[in-house]
Amino acid sequence: MTVYEYRAIDEKGQVIQDSVEATSIEAANSTLEGQGYTPLALSPRDAVKAGGGKRTDRAGRLGKRELAIFSRQMGTLIRSGISISQGLETLGSQAKPEHRDVLFGIQRAVDRGDSLSDALQHFPRSFSRLYISTIGAAERVGALAIAFRQLADMIVWEIAIRRKLRSALQYPITVIGVMLVAIGVLQAVVLPQFVKIFDSLGGQLPLP
Repeated sequence: MTVYEYRAIDEKGQVIQDSVEATSIEAANSTLEGQGYTPLALSPRDAVKAGGGKRTDRAGRLGKRELAIFSRQMGTLIRSGISISQGLETLGSQAKPEHRDVLFGIQRAVDRGDSLSDALQHFPRSFSRLYISTIGAAERVGALAIAFRQLADMIVWEIAIRRKLRSALQYPITVIGVMLVAIGVLQAVVLPQFVKIFDSLGGQLPLP
């Protein structure tokens, strides 16, 4: 028997993390589903320990760039007539290992009967409230393909704006940094020399 560490969604929609003993990963997956859980991640405990028992900050999370690509691709697949579940499975199989948990987790929730917007709520680190609300509204009017394309455009615009802001702020931040260093040098090196000169002449520096 092997001990498998897992993350899963229970019948109440809560994400839980625990371990289960099974003869194989397929048997562990069947055991969890039999208990009413929807597995999100499943791996042998030895494998977790081999990795130091740590998860990277990006594991199980879609960054802005990945989210834009996902949105664009989902819009294209849905517009082509592919079901949401099939689209998620296709993108999940092509995704990086650290992103598969998210996409396959959403697919399992959808297959279980959740709406897409409800499935997205299980991954708040990847999908904002605005994103989920937009998908929810699109589901009600049957415009998911359009919504995904618009979300992709919005995210790409947001990425571009952030890049421009960082570029615009880089110069003034550099200037301020140089000024602070210069002031520090004046206070630590130059000013003490003037104090010594005035002391030797019997004078005293004014407070300013």
